[in-house]
Amino acid sequence: MSAAIRRTAAEKLASLRSLMAGRFAAYVVPSGDAHSSEYVSAADKRREYISGFTGSAGTAVITAEEGAPARVNRAAASSLHAALLQDA
Repeated sequence: MSAAIRRTAAEKLASLRSLMAGRFAAYVVPSGDAHSSEYVSAADKRREYISGFTGSAGTAVITAEEGAPARVNRAAASSLHAALLQDA
């Protein structure tokens, strides 16, 4: 992957929030794929792509001001929340 394509999670979140402005109050990013597969392919790891969080389960909820974990255990929630707020 070229350096021009690689961006940090903070840059991706800023771009997403820019697209959300005036259109959506929140954007939900699940960890699963469209088929609820047990093993998710690299192409379907949307939550990991947008947040940098590599945990096996959880859902990210991104708003204009912040991101928050949903439906994960306490340790994963803390890690995901940190990933969403890092460099924000």
